[in-house]
Amino acid sequence: MSKPHFLCCLPIRLGAFLVSLATFLLSLLIAGVGWYAVYFDRTDDDHTRLSTRQFIFLIINCVVYTLLCLTSLFGLFGVISKRISWIANFKSYLQGFTFGLTVIAIINIVLFFVDRDGDCDFGSDKLGTCVEVNLNGLSRTAVIVIAIVFFVVPLLIMAYGCWILSDCVKYLYEKEADSGVSLYPFSSKYAAVPNHDRV
Repeated sequence: MSKPHFLCCLPIRLGAFLVSLATFLLSLLIAGVGWYAVYFDRTDDDHTRLSTRQFIFLIINCVVYTLLCLTSLFGLFGVISKRISWIANFKSYLQGFTFGLTVIAIINIVLFFVDRDGDCDFGSDKLGTCVEVNLNGLSRTAVIVIAIVFFVVPLLIMAYGCWILSDCVKYLYEKEADSGVSLYPFSSKYAAVPNHDRV
């Protein structure tokens, strides 16, 4: 059985380990900052509050990244201990996360481009007046293009991470099948009990 690799020559399990570790650290950071932003927005009255739509989106974002943090931690332990089911669960969540992030980003970009007279894009003050933000001469369309670019690069990286995890799961399954030994507990089949004729 040929061993799969990533980046041409590195072992696929190392790639799955790096994907899990990077995802855990980044999602932990984003979730932590997000939950702090939720707390700060509701407790401090001396700053510009988020609009209702922005606050709801922030809460959803925090929940999603918290779940991603937990599943990536299971994925990390799964790679270390060769627990295939843990890696597979992390891979499935990362795939769903990537798809969901794509849909959400497209919706938000469309709303940002179309909804010119809707809710404030950059928050409001205590009187409900929209805050004007200096974009250094950039047009609204230029801001959208920059946002798309900053979105596409992480999306491609996450898609590559999903591919690495898929290859790792496939490799461990094939290794388990070739060796005949289960690589994770409680997965071995019960042995058949032979029939003995009664005397």
